[in-house]
Amino acid sequence: MEVLTIDMIRELCQNSRVIWSTHAVERLQLRGVKRSDVLHAITVGKIIEQCPDDHPYPSCLVLGNDTQEQLLHIVCG
Repeated sequence: MEVLTIDMIRELCQNSRVIWSTHAVERLQLRGVKRSDVLHAITVGKIIEQCPDDHPYPSCLVLGNDTQEQLLHIVCG
């Protein structure tokens, strides 16, 4: 049961080691959210919930602001 940290997630983002699920990409398009906004929100955000037992991978919920200062909730796994 591994717990994700915001530093781990930020490092993956900075090293372009993000895998975007089809579901996530579809949701971003429907909501008019850019991937760069998600990455920015992770850079300035914080983890507000941990889900170490999620399947198939541990996940967490990050709350941050996009480049327009709109709040984003991001599920990272």
